[in-house]
Formats: sequence, structure tokens, C-alpha cells
Amino acid sequence: MGGRAVTAKAILLIFALCAVFDFVWGYFHGHSILAGVVFAVLGLLGTALYGFFFGVFRKDKNESDTSRR
Repeated sequence: MGGRAVTAKAILLIFALCAVFDFVWGYFHGHSILAGVVFAVLGLLGTALYGFFFGVFRKDKNESDTSRR
């Protein structure tokens, strides 16, 4: 990934921004809160799929795992 690690805060921010955008898009497109919620949930699943597809969640091989102590 070019030497830069993606932190948990950055991933959370991306998911939150995508969820808000998807909710607003669904609300205006479907004219109901339920449509906004459905769009947000499906959008989060899509965001996770893109994240796995592009390898955002892969652990860097050079990074040591300090969480197993």
C-alpha cells in the first residue's frame, strides 16, 4: 500500500461518510426513511465489498502483530 497503513479511524470515517451519503441518496430517491435505511445498509455492504476487493483490510506483511501479546 505504498508504505502508508490504513488506520481503524480512517476506515470508520469512510464507512460513516458512505452511510450518511447512502441514507440521504435513498431518502431523496425513495421519498421515505425506510428507503434511506435500506440504501444505507446495502451501501455499507457495498463499501465493505469494495474494501475487500481493493485490499484495504489486508494486514501489511511487514507490520508486526502486537495485539497477540
